[in-house]
Amino acid sequence: MLELTDTQIGTWVATFILPLFRVTALLMTMPIFGTKMLPARVRLYAALAITVVIVPALPPLPPIDPLSLHGVLLCGEQTEEPTDKRKKDSREKGEIARSKELNTVAPVLLLLFVISFVAPIALGGFLFSGSLLQPKFSRMNPLSGIKRMFSLNALTELVKAMAKFFMILIVALVVLSADHTRVGGPGAGYLLLHRA
Repeated sequence: MLELTDTQIGTWVATFILPLFRVTALLMTMPIFGTKMLPARVRLYAALAITVVIVPALPPLPPIDPLSLHGVLLCGEQTEEPTDKRKKDSREKGEIARSKELNTVAPVLLLLFVISFVAPIALGGFLFSGSLLQPKFSRMNPLSGIKRMFSLNALTELVKAMAKFFMILIVALVVLSADHTRVGGPGAGYLLLHRA
């Protein structure tokens, strides 16, 4: 029978469960993954797979006994949404979530937005044509689209694209195999995680 000590269980919980909780929380609140269209079971499996992949690359966690009160509080902090009264109270105190980055980027985005309207007008003058908005039903024929997909021209383009891909692949393999001693070092992610 398998016997585990408290230390072994605590080590396993600290190295795997805490990152799993964080990855799961991230996936549950992420815009695309957090929707109801994706079942919770799929999100949990994705979180489990991501955690298994990233745990070996994580730096050592702080020395906290996960089975202690402090470890339990660390796992379970801030699980509930704030009530409307708390939101109102914090707003009255001036505690509002503000992004410094947004204040930096907003003028640039506004300038790009204005330029996207002004540039075409500066190049050709103001022009509005309703004929471009009318649908052309001749282009919506699925039969002609299928013929275009399987035409000789499409096959030629596919062969050219595959030839380019394989030429780049061969050049990359030749270059990398010739200088494999320098390229074979640790990756950038490892170097970022394990800085001296």
